[in-house]
Amino acid sequence: MSKGRAQAANQQLLQAMAIRLDFDPIEFLLRRRFGSDTIHPFSALPARGRSTASAPNDEEELLRKREAYEKELRELLPDELNERVRVAKEKDEAAREARFSFNRLSALANAGTYDHWAKAAYWKEDEAVALLIERNPNSVNWKCVQYKLDISQVADRFAQLRELVLRAQTMGQLARYTIPGFFLAWAKRNQIDVPPGLEEAVRNHGHQVADWKTAYDEQVARTVAAEAALLELRQQTDALEQTPAEKGLSTRERESLLKLVIGMAVDGYGYDPAAARSPIPKEIADQLAARGLPLDQDTVRKYLKEAGELLPRQDDDDT
Repeated sequence: MSKGRAQAANQQLLQAMAIRLDFDPIEFLLRRRFGSDTIHPFSALPARGRSTASAPNDEEELLRKREAYEKELRELLPDELNERVRVAKEKDEAAREARFSFNRLSALANAGTYDHWAKAAYWKEDEAVALLIERNPNSVNWKCVQYKLDISQVADRFAQLRELVLRAQTMGQLARYTIPGFFLAWAKRNQIDVPPGLEEAVRNHGHQVADWKTAYDEQVARTVAAEAALLELRQQTDALEQTPAEKGLSTRERESLLKLVIGMAVDGYGYDPAAARSPIPKEIADQLAARGLPLDQDTVRKYLKEAGELLPRQDDDDT
């Protein structure tokens, strides 16, 4: 294509872009390199503080460079000009993102980060989302990204994923405290990219990244069974409190009931009897209250602790 035809095609592209987007790519590139009254935030501006004597010569030289660069741009083919704009915008975006604390090296996830969090019994929503976008949950959470929405692609991505997680929790697809393997299965089923290093670490620590729908259905079944057991426990407790001690449950009956409780709590809710302060008693109490069966969480914790003592000890299993 001749220079004249290239310039004509370029002019047509500029006119079309001005109509559609009110954007002049040549003016954008000129402002970015030389600055203007409307300074681009990442322009390569000429140095300030020049002496009065040298200013005219500097300004003339700057003007010559600007005119030469504009001439170069106007002789480009439309695709070539678009590529210049694309590369410039990518550099600007990278420079903008680099300013935010959640994009600093210390906030990025690495193999050590994934290994540490793969050992965790559960993840909260902000922790899980941070890991998905390859950030360290100790440095990146909703509090630090919420004020950077619409000016940071990373912050926008965090917000989008967090909304999906919160909606999944509302519908019971994810728990408030979700098992790592279960969360990754949910993400993969929803075609959300999972960092390979994170998935590898989770598998290495014995978490099964199971099919999300199957795991969800199994979890629902366990939850229903656990709720039925808790309802029965509540009824038995009420009966015990309303009858004389001599007419209460026998020792064997009480032990059988406690065995049922601990089995449902461990399998249905992931209760760990060895945990110093488990969130499970509160979760059980909240679910009971939602179904019109209020029971104080301390009472739930007391019965779970008592029932946990019936579990075989590790040293018993070894003998």
